[in-house]
Amino acid sequence: MSEDTVKLTSETALIMEKMVSLNPEDSRYQVLKAVVDYKASWIELAEHLNVVAANKEFKQWGYSKFKDYCDEELHIPSSMASKLVKSFQWVDREIPELLPRYIDEEGGERAAAKDGRVDEDVPRVLPDIDTVNVLLKAEREVAKDRLSQDVYDELKEKALKGEDDIKDLKKTLKESIVEPEKDLTLPKEQIKILRRSLSATEKIVTQLEESLGDDEELFELAQKLREKLFERVSAMLDAEAYGDAKADDGQASE
Repeated sequence: MSEDTVKLTSETALIMEKMVSLNPEDSRYQVLKAVVDYKASWIELAEHLNVVAANKEFKQWGYSKFKDYCDEELHIPSSMASKLVKSFQWVDREIPELLPRYIDEEGGERAAAKDGRVDEDVPRVLPDIDTVNVLLKAEREVAKDRLSQDVYDELKEKALKGEDDIKDLKKTLKESIVEPEKDLTLPKEQIKILRRSLSATEKIVTQLEESLGDDEELFELAQKLREKLFERVSAMLDAEAYGDAKADDGQASE
């Protein structure tokens, strides 16, 4: 038995031991049960955690922070808990008709979506949490104007229909992100360019000194270029620092 398996078994035993003393109808019990069932249904645990975090229920159970509750009682890293909560919120916002509470357990029929319609093309099975996280990232890129809404909708449709696996979704997302054009007239961008040029010039001076030390004219030209670039970068950095300090003074006087 691997170390991870032993750890998982031990943690599960601790959780189940805690469950024994709780009322099965209590929300605290339900969250613990969802942790035990996590591998079978991540969405159920995610929904419970979302409620606990939103209502700060963990405080009435003796924990001052959500992180402490996740680490000490659920044995789940807070980063994973945050991932679960955000994933549930995306599902609840984008495809609530696929949540377990909207599905009739006997017939497996889906309830209507929030707008009252049922799209027959939407599958009955929820995407896994990794797929949801790719779609969450895509949604954020749309908000930053680095991804078009059409591409996001296409990614979402392919993910929900199972047409693309996680690798393909990530590849499409990466290739579809459009980086905004940089304004090279801005002082910060000019400083970046000059710094790169200064670094390259310093390498040239070193190489000339090592290999062409007898060519004094060429060596002096390279040195002068390095000095000019250094002076320009220093002046621009001083001007930027002065501008920031002036802005801070203005804010302090308000």
